[in-house]
Amino acid sequence: AARWVTGYDGLSNDLTKAVLPHQRPEKVNAMIFNMRRPPFDDIRVRMAFNLVFDAGWVNENLFHGQYKRIQSFYPNSELSSENLPESERANLYVFPTASDRREMRVQFQEASTLLENAGWVVHDGKRVRQGSGKAFTFEILINKPEDEKIVLSLTKNLEKLGIFPTVRVADTATFRGRLNTYDFDMVLYYWLSSLSPGTEQILYWGCEAAKQESRWNFAGVCDPEIDALSKQIAFTKDRAALVDSVRRLDGKLRDKVMMIPLYYRGNDWAAYWQPLNHTSKTPLYGYVWETWWSDQSQ
Repeated sequence: AARWVTGYDGLSNDLTKAVLPHQRPEKVNAMIFNMRRPPFDDIRVRMAFNLVFDAGWVNENLFHGQYKRIQSFYPNSELSSENLPESERANLYVFPTASDRREMRVQFQEASTLLENAGWVVHDGKRVRQGSGKAFTFEILINKPEDEKIVLSLTKNLEKLGIFPTVRVADTATFRGRLNTYDFDMVLYYWLSSLSPGTEQILYWGCEAAKQESRWNFAGVCDPEIDALSKQIAFTKDRAALVDSVRRLDGKLRDKVMMIPLYYRGNDWAAYWQPLNHTSKTPLYGYVWETWWSDQSQ
């Protein structure tokens, strides 16, 4: 049910604001690893980075706690692997969100251990490759200055582990060019699917797309099982089979740890004139203005 609050800050008192829940997949906003390149070709490094990103702090302090953490490539929908049977869901990778500072300290320790097991040790306060002494360096590519506050929250914590990345805010043309050619180490971008995924999924996750420019396999994921599931989706015969295939694909994608996921809302925000009415049940894809009406004469 919607939550209703009379009045709207800065607007007339004859307006009502509402939070209208929906069930469409939301954008998968994330800091995406380029798994084609070291050091992000090692899943231990990718898992370590997820552990040091303080997702709870970022949500509370930058987004006023109004969002939910993404745990799926089809968040907020029945397509999510969160809807798999509990026995199958139990072994899926869960993107960590520490509930307090104590948990965060534990995650830092786990991250440091993962990095050391991957051959990255600390020398003179810097994380270096064991044997060669090569420093752990990489660049985070973003397109919007307002995204900088998100990635800086990650870099601040990485510095505590001896990793000192650079952040590059690129203009739109440069950003798009580098995105199309997969010329990045890590990029803040997104994927978006509908409630009826189809042939685009093989372009998101397929091995062939990972090697072709201007596709959407930004992370460079290449796995025979993911390929098979991605191709299968377009040939499903009914809705139940489609949903089952996408959920299983989602589980395989999560286990690749190809991103540090951000957040989604799961609802639409509306401010409207009080004489307006709308249906009590919101459609799966969210509100439809054409179905709203007023009983008050103009």
